[in-house]
Amino acid sequence: MVRERDGTISGCNPGTERIFGVPQLRILGCKSLLPEVQYVNSDGTAFDVDRQPGNVALVTGLPADDVEFGIVRSDGSSRWVSASARPLFRSGESTAYA
Repeated sequence: MVRERDGTISGCNPGTERIFGVPQLRILGCKSLLPEVQYVNSDGTAFDVDRQPGNVALVTGLPADDVEFGIVRSDGSSRWVSASARPLFRSGESTAYA
């Protein structure tokens, strides 16, 4: 998944659709995390979205690796994921754009 600086999701692959249970057309253009999906810690409490790898990479400009959290899909099924993110920079810029 590719998330722009403003949080807009501008790209995703078929794996993203399978994990979230949401079609690509619904994912693209969404701001930050998908509202129809719940993000949880292993104890069932709400996952702090500030720890989501994409957010960490955008804010810090550093890679974020192997962050584990659960996804509870709108149909009630769940998935556990280990996610990583890499910031993207334009030539000559020090702030990540995605």
